[in-house]
Amino acid sequence: MLAGCDTGGDDPPTVQGRFEGTLAYSVLEEMFEETWLLNLTENARSEVSGDGVLGVDVVTVSGMHDHPDVTLTFFDRFDAQTGIFTGTLSDDGRVLEGVFNFSIIFVDVPIALRRQDVQILLRRVAVR
Repeated sequence: MLAGCDTGGDDPPTVQGRFEGTLAYSVLEEMFEETWLLNLTENARSEVSGDGVLGVDVVTVSGMHDHPDVTLTFFDRFDAQTGIFTGTLSDDGRVLEGVFNFSIIFVDVPIALRRQDVQILLRRVAVR
């Protein structure tokens, strides 16, 4: 008999697809929100890469995924680091949840990013 957890032989999910979320933060007691949109892929070595938009900042992304842990580092067009996300990927691969850190303004700011599925809507057309 084997003891331990039953993984069922399933591979862990990968960080793949389009993830969206909203980062809410305050500066001098004023609240702000910015929409995040990330297009991410993960290779066989668990390296994550991609691009996206954090508010109005266009970024490239690099990182690692050691399920469930995920670390993403963001870089601007000048290749300067613009922040780090640390968190986890859900077991179904649909939610990245964690915190964002950069400078003294963003310290452990929580954010949840949800994978967006591309949906094609078909409309019935009545033929007369």
